[in-house]
Amino acid sequence: MQSEALLTGRIFDDRGNRMSPTHARKGSIKYWYYLSAALLQGTAERAGLVRRVPAAEIDRLVVKSVRERLAWSEPVDDQTLVERHVSKVEVQMEKFAAAGYDAG
Repeated sequence: MQSEALLTGRIFDDRGNRMSPTHARKGSIKYWYYLSAALLQGTAERAGLVRRVPAAEIDRLVVKSVRERLAWSEPVDDQTLVERHVSKVEVQMEKFAAAGYDAG
C-alpha cells in the first residue's frame, strides 16, 4: 500500500461520513483500511452500513472502473487518474457486497 491512500478526501460511507485511511497490525503485517469518521469520533451510531473497507481493494476497484470508463490509450498513473477524474466515492453495502467484499 502506498503511504498516501488514493481515495483520501474522496471516500464516504453510505451516511455521508468521510472515511479516513488507517491501519491495523497483525504480527509484522500492516493492513490498510478506510474507516468511517463516525467510528473515529466515537459516534458509531452515526456510521453507515459499511464502516470500514480494505484500502487496497477499494482503491484498485475504483481505478479499474475509471480506466474502463475512460478507455484511454495514453498511460497515466493511478494517483493522477484519481485526482483528475474522481471527486467522490460513496460505499454502498449492496454494491460492495456484490463485488465480493465483507463490510467488516
